[in-house]
Amino acid sequence: MTIFQRWELRVRLWLRLGYGPLLVTDYTGKLVRGLVATCSRTAALILNHDGLTLPKPLSLSPLLRVEGGRVEAVYPGSWDGRSTEYPVVESGSTLAFHVGLGPGLEDVIDEVVSCLDKGVNIDFSMHTLRVELVDARRVATYDPGGKPIIRLRDATSVKITLMAPTLPVNPWRPGSRWKRLLPAPSYLLYVNALELAEGDHRRALEMVEAAERTLSPSPATWRTTRLRYYIHSGRLLPALVGYTKLYVEDATPEDTETTEHLLSHAAVMGMGASRAAGFGTTRIETR
Repeated sequence: MTIFQRWELRVRLWLRLGYGPLLVTDYTGKLVRGLVATCSRTAALILNHDGLTLPKPLSLSPLLRVEGGRVEAVYPGSWDGRSTEYPVVESGSTLAFHVGLGPGLEDVIDEVVSCLDKGVNIDFSMHTLRVELVDARRVATYDPGGKPIIRLRDATSVKITLMAPTLPVNPWRPGSRWKRLLPAPSYLLYVNALELAEGDHRRALEMVEAAERTLSPSPATWRTTRLRYYIHSGRLLPALVGYTKLYVEDATPEDTETTEHLLSHAAVMGMGASRAAGFGTTRIETR
């Protein structure tokens, strides 16, 4: 059965040595990746394999600070590419991260939960941390052979919130070294299309073209979707953050259904490049 799952894990972080808070100096997707790879051999093989022609069937978020209904990704970043903000995490704080799993990877979450339940020591930001599980819950599932979990039939718009820095991919030049950080439906959803099309680039293009015929960005997109720089291994790199509102067009039933499946997949697995490194975690709502 081809089932995609998304899980939220809440963990408590402790400084193993020293006192005071943790100054976060690197992208926390690296911490999450390290935890998952440490806890699951299967996940480690996927995360460390760079020769895959398909998108990796595993997606991760950075650490997330959840307060009430507000979710904030925790990572050092900059709005102008010059002055950098370094977040602080108090020892003993509870944070969260999300894991998206492709078909056949159900055991990965069991291994990660069991491992973190016992506690894991890991080095990050020049400290040794103790990470312990608080709780875990499945937040979404999607079966491409069934009904989409995101429906557009009675919707007038779609709001895509970029919970983590997101790296859109140019569908017509997916391997280009020039990154076009555009919040267009085709750029946001191309990786999802490629995974659902099982690596068939031509079919993936047909799918994102259907999404372009179905969804139109709001004029406010460039105000609500912003460029933000993140620090990864000492480098300051750009990504998209914020949210984008897409209006639902009067498209054909076929285009509408294709777009619903793309959005459903993105709601579970995230969108854009480098999902397995902690990028592209999303929340999708219809209105």
